[in-house]
Amino acid sequence: MKILIGADAAPSPDSGAAGTVVATNLALQAMGHEVDAFWHDDLAHRIKHWNLHYWLELPREYRRVVAQRSAQVDYDVIQLSQPYAWLAARDNQRRGCRAVFVNRSHGLECMADTKLCEWHQRLGVPQGRYPWLSALLRGRVRKQIDRVVRYSDGMIVPAQEIKDHLIAHHGATPERVAVIHHGVPEPFLRHPVRPMDAVRLRRMLCVGQYSFIKGPQLLALSVTQVLQENPQASFSWVCSKGHHAEVRALFPEAVHSRVQLLDWMAQEQLIEVYDSHGVCMAHSLYEGAAKACTEAMARGLVLISSAVGAVKDHVRQDVNGYCVNVGDSETMAKLALSVMAHLPRAVEISDAARRTSVGLSWAACAEQAVDFYQELLSRREKH
Repeated sequence: MKILIGADAAPSPDSGAAGTVVATNLALQAMGHEVDAFWHDDLAHRIKHWNLHYWLELPREYRRVVAQRSAQVDYDVIQLSQPYAWLAARDNQRRGCRAVFVNRSHGLECMADTKLCEWHQRLGVPQGRYPWLSALLRGRVRKQIDRVVRYSDGMIVPAQEIKDHLIAHHGATPERVAVIHHGVPEPFLRHPVRPMDAVRLRRMLCVGQYSFIKGPQLLALSVTQVLQENPQASFSWVCSKGHHAEVRALFPEAVHSRVQLLDWMAQEQLIEVYDSHGVCMAHSLYEGAAKACTEAMARGLVLISSAVGAVKDHVRQDVNGYCVNVGDSETMAKLALSVMAHLPRAVEISDAARRTSVGLSWAACAEQAVDFYQELLSRREKH
């Protein structure tokens, strides 16, 4: 197949959504497909305000680049990330192009906004300097999602709850939405896993940016309770060094000596960090793919996470990990304390988590995407 894939991001393999696109592209190429990609630097960014750029500029830029590339190559598939691809999708439909147009969502913006608004109120955290502008932009994003659903031939999402939302709230038809879970980097699956032991089990870990959507206040409540009740426990958080002071301020001074803050690092170093910890703590208010959680499972950590996004697809309660309701910090802490106190059970869960992750390779992700492309092409030919 000849496939055009675009995203408004830098092609960094270590970042979130962009890393997903990079890994998928490489896996598609390994299967023998021709992949033509365009990125942030191929798109104009005259509007510096990011939300206004997404609203006013990005749809037209996506359309412009797709039209240019399509004039040079007869693609089978055009796949763009983010709902702002709707204008390119509509243009592809109106021009009667042979290529099927696929929109890829890494985490549905309107679902995230709904959750964030609720938790801003519950936690008393201001939404920003201009809440009226945020509300206006949320409305625009919902309309763009409606449009990208209408004009795309198909959509790829990383979690079942996102597919359900698109069907229930945006008029998507089930056969046009594919749930394709994100992969785990190959080194995470290839490198031997360090066996779970009592020392590793007492060490908690979180890998994720410091932002409101990750529920840092709720996570800190759980971790603090564990540290206070188990004097041998410790906690590490991998996030941008620029946020370390804010993260440390979430914890009482009495436990600071057992809270380690680490900057972002390359995947090889990150594997070593995972392997020196036993329990992965994650309390996001909303997630799409939840890649850090699946990485932790691949390295045999016992995952204790809020029930969000793809975590709910992967975790079987008390078999290969644990989920708690968003906001239930106390139950999360109790689960961590219980896990630390029962090494044999933790070993069983660690082994099961590792087995779950084996099927989450980027090769499997690409294979499922190709199957979906072929279904869409077959449907196009019949009509």
